[in-house]
Amino acid sequence: MSNNDSIASYYTSEDVLERLDQHLREQGIDPEHPTLDALAPYDNLHSRGLAATLELIALAAFPAGARVVDVGGGMGGPARALAARSGAHVTVLDLTPAFVSQGRILTERMRMSDQVDFEVGDGTAMPFADASFDGAWTQHSTMNIDNKEALYAEIHRVLKPGGRLVMQEVMEGNGQPVDYPVPWTTDPAFSFLRPVEQMRALIAASGFRELAWNDESAKVVSAIAPGEANLQSLSGAPAQQPPGQTVLFGPAFIERLKNVGRSMADGRLVVIQALFERT
Repeated sequence: MSNNDSIASYYTSEDVLERLDQHLREQGIDPEHPTLDALAPYDNLHSRGLAATLELIALAAFPAGARVVDVGGGMGGPARALAARSGAHVTVLDLTPAFVSQGRILTERMRMSDQVDFEVGDGTAMPFADASFDGAWTQHSTMNIDNKEALYAEIHRVLKPGGRLVMQEVMEGNGQPVDYPVPWTTDPAFSFLRPVEQMRALIAASGFRELAWNDESAKVVSAIAPGEANLQSLSGAPAQQPPGQTVLFGPAFIERLKNVGRSMADGRLVVIQALFERT
C-alpha cells in the first residue's frame, strides 16, 4: 500500500454520515436541511473549529467570485463557510475518496453545489491547469505530506500571479518528540512535521511573499477540552458545541486531542496561521 493509500485509509470511515445524521436528529436538527452552524462541530476538522475558519476567511479577504482551491479540505466544512461568507467558488481537493463523497452529499444538502465542488487528488500533483485559481487554502492538511517542496510548488503553479495562500498548519516546535497518537495519525511514520522557521523559509523560497505569520498555539491549547469544543457561530456569538470529531471518529479521538494539547503546551508542536501572496 502506498503512503497516499495508507493516509486515505486512516481518514476513511464509511458510516460517518449515518452517525452524523443520528447525532443531528438527537439535537432536533433535520439532517437533510442542516445549517452551517449545525454542521460546524463535525465538518471543521481542525483545532479551534469554526472560530479558526472564520479568522482565516477574514485574513484572506477573498473577493466575491474568486476561485479558491482548498488543499486537503476533507468533508468541506471550511470550504462551505468560505463560500457562504465571501461568495468565492471553492474546489476541495482531498486524497480520501470517502471524504470527497461525504462532502458532496453534505454540500448538496446545503444547496451549495454550485459554490463548492470536490475532487479526489494529491496536493503535490494537482489535476489543475496553471494559474487556475485566485486563492489557495490549507487548514491542518500538511502534516501528512512529506514532500512539502512539491506541495508549495504546485500551489504556486495553480495560483494566478498575486493570488493568495492562506493557511493554519501544525508544525514542529522545539524538536522534542511528540506524543502519539495524534489526530492526523497513530503512527509517527505518517507524520511529516517540519520546524517553523524551515517552513517559513520554504514557502518564501517557493515564490511567495509573506503578508502575515501568527503563532496561535496558546489559543489552541486554551481551546482543547475533552467533552466540549469552544467554537463560534457564523453569526459571531460564542457557542458550546459537542465534540464532533469524537462523534465521527470514536472516543479514541479524545486521547489524540490530549496528546496534541500536551505537546503544544510545552512547545513540541506549534500552530501557525499565515497569509502569503504569489509573486
